[in-house]
Amino acid sequence: MGKLVLAPIDLSVSGLRILDSATADGLWLRDLESSMNVQHTYIGTDITKSFFPSDLPQSISLQIQSMHKPWPASWLNTIDLVHQRYGLAAAGDLSPHGVVTNLLTLVKPGGWIQLVEADFKDCSKTGPVMTKTHQLTREAFDFMGSGSDYARQMKGWLLDAGLEDVEFRTFDVRLGAQHPDPELGAIGVKTTCQASAMMVSLATTVMKSSFEPEELKVLVPKLKEELETTGGTYRLCVVWGRKPTN
Repeated sequence: MGKLVLAPIDLSVSGLRILDSATADGLWLRDLESSMNVQHTYIGTDITKSFFPSDLPQSISLQIQSMHKPWPASWLNTIDLVHQRYGLAAAGDLSPHGVVTNLLTLVKPGGWIQLVEADFKDCSKTGPVMTKTHQLTREAFDFMGSGSDYARQMKGWLLDAGLEDVEFRTFDVRLGAQHPDPELGAIGVKTTCQASAMMVSLATTVMKSSFEPEELKVLVPKLKEELETTGGTYRLCVVWGRKPTN
């Protein structure tokens, strides 16, 4: 993406309230905070504190909050920038649209929301094993109740909610041999294989899939080999919009 925040919010104005939903270990907040020359208030939320680090800057606070539940009343309409990435797959019964609707209640008038999600339906630049991995991921998301096409719908949700200055962009994330930086390419292989192993685990335990058991056994090793030798990509969708002031 080139930078952490694509929404055209003026981050040089001090005292902003910035929230990262589904923050995990707060990495996005920590990276953003370290790049700023002014002070802001950074809030990270997740369903569990198991990933929360103990050594955080004073301006960053992390707390337990499910994106499925109503947000604290004192937070409503108070956040200058609401951010979430890779969270909507876990929307479950609430649905990705419902999660986004909840997030929008946090944005203050004139504030921004930015959402980042992968599009596992676009296989135009993927190899045969990565294409199969995308297929399994789509089946897993359908099983979890979130569906597999929410990334392409995010712009419409913001427009339907009345947001202004809505923009939508896509990026191709290069993995393994296709990445110009070997270290980052290797990280991409590792994280992609870890995520794919979770999908395989679902398919071999609680989820019915279109894959044969023997296919599932070798999917992750074959994916690792493909990414390390020829590389691969996946499509990233980013949408942002501004809540009207009236």
